[in-house]
Amino acid sequence: MATNLDITPTREAEANMRAMEENQKSEIFKASIRTQEEERKRIAEDLRNGIGQLLYAVKINLKHVESGRAVSDPEGFQRSKQYTDRILAEAIKEIRRLSHQMTPAILEDFGLEETIIELCKQFRPVIDISCQVTGIKKRLDAYLEVSVYRMVQELLMNVINHAQASEAIIDIKQTGATLEVLVQDNGVGFSLSQAGKEKLGLATLMNKVRLLNGTIDIEANAGTKVTINLPL
Repeated sequence: MATNLDITPTREAEANMRAMEENQKSEIFKASIRTQEEERKRIAEDLRNGIGQLLYAVKINLKHVESGRAVSDPEGFQRSKQYTDRILAEAIKEIRRLSHQMTPAILEDFGLEETIIELCKQFRPVIDISCQVTGIKKRLDAYLEVSVYRMVQELLMNVINHAQASEAIIDIKQTGATLEVLVQDNGVGFSLSQAGKEKLGLATLMNKVRLLNGTIDIEANAGTKVTINLPL
């Protein structure tokens, strides 16, 4: 006579599953907070070391740009004024650079495709880069566009700073309700050890992908190939 097996999860098993889910949510939340704090620290460092130092230099140099000196030492006055103008121009350039890094205006105005193409143009003087964005028929959610842009930017910086590559490929395509992001290079590759992940910022990248309910695949033997799939 056949025996019916009761395969209903026990209360203890259900409790363990819930605890695991809550623990995973907690870890993802903590990773998100760490990522935000790292970004804030980076911005604060840029403000202090970049713009802050330039403005301090302007403050010091303004002591030499006084109306009395324009009469007593017109040549020195003119040199100081020109130097101050150059520092201010550099400060404005630095502010624009930082602003662009935070949220590029082109991303807000024209969307992900134009922004990625422009990003590739910025890197072309350094590396031979092929860039393609296909299948995106309408604007994506703002948080997703910014996230994808940041991911591609981080991966490209890794290519430039670590890969020793001469060529790179950026291929972003929407297929149905999935967005695939491919960043590939012909560089030296790297070890997928935890130390390597931390060094290249891959741990943070993986956390970002996980927060977006996406998946990431990394091949780093002959060159590096990173494939990210994000649900829309």
